[in-house]
Amino acid sequence: MLKLSGRLLKTFIALSLLSLFADIVYEGARSIGGAYLNFLAAPAIAAGILGFGELLSYLMRLVGGVVAQKASSGRAYW
Repeated sequence: MLKLSGRLLKTFIALSLLSLFADIVYEGARSIGGAYLNFLAAPAIAAGILGFGELLSYLMRLVGGVVAQKASSGRAYW
């Protein structure tokens, strides 16, 4: 079995916890989004606009990944 150094293990655990807490915050905010819009008495189109914004963010992730792959930016670091 591969033996990990103490610093590497601490970094791995810290990044894992950071990812866990980021997911908790994101999913918590997503779960109350509809109730919050209802509390604000926002029109139904507001939910559609938010959904469209999320779609755009996913599309930009795709575009960014394709651009990064074409630019071979990963090879410069690894």
